[in-house]
Amino acid sequence: MSDKKRKIMFVDGSDATRKMVTALLEKQFDDVDVRGFDNGREALAHLKIQRYDLISTSLVLKDMDGIEFVQRIRRLGNHTATPIIVVSGDTKNRDDLRGHQKGVTGYFDKSQGLQSLVDYLKTFLPTVTGASGRVLYIEDSMVAAVAVKKILEKHGLQVVHTMTAEEALDLVKEVGAEGPNSFDIIVSDVYLMGEMNGTDLIRTIRHDLNYTREMLPALLITVDGQEEADYAKLLACGANDYVTKPVTEEIFIARLNSLLMIKHQYLLLTQTGTYEIPFNPL
Repeated sequence: MSDKKRKIMFVDGSDATRKMVTALLEKQFDDVDVRGFDNGREALAHLKIQRYDLISTSLVLKDMDGIEFVQRIRRLGNHTATPIIVVSGDTKNRDDLRGHQKGVTGYFDKSQGLQSLVDYLKTFLPTVTGASGRVLYIEDSMVAAVAVKKILEKHGLQVVHTMTAEEALDLVKEVGAEGPNSFDIIVSDVYLMGEMNGTDLIRTIRHDLNYTREMLPALLITVDGQEEADYAKLLACGANDYVTKPVTEEIFIARLNSLLMIKHQYLLLTQTGTYEIPFNPL
């Protein structure tokens, strides 16, 4: 596969389905390579040596459960933030799965048809031009801020930097969740000077401003080596995801891109009038 093309892995036990989805994707895009697999074991082996931009898998595979397959992908380390879509005919418990299973980016009901599946996959396929968006970045260490800003700007992102959570909150209130001056994502260090830390900021945005994870995604930066319960608290405050210091550029940008796609999806849904605010904004 050419390194210049966006790479898609499609895992499904049906040879006919793999061929049809591949044909539909390659018909619509001349810059994608689709690699099909009929089982999880071979797909996992290939993922160890090849980086993919998007992965789609059936919920039921002939050699393992699709959710187990997703979790094993995440543990590989080189696809920690690659969008992974699970395709299933059983969507009854989809929301429960999303809440309790780590690693799945989205679910698709295969009864909607293969063309609809392709249309859905397209929304998660990263653009060839890299990241784009406006980032509100909160960090009270200028040394760390310079390094992270350099990474963000290198990947085409506009960055507004503040030293405190209080200043960041004022900016969010001023520009709102939409519009030309609004932010597409918040990136904040957990530990900040001032009365508010990073988790306080995100919690306030979720509870007081009622901005959901889709309206304004948030990525927290924290120290490595904490207890699992401490990491869970980062997500409980309303953050979409987190990375640990020292920041690894590949993982950092991959997770940013995934969250920017969530914001992109939110904007598309609001434009079509199909977005519904969740009962619990967290």
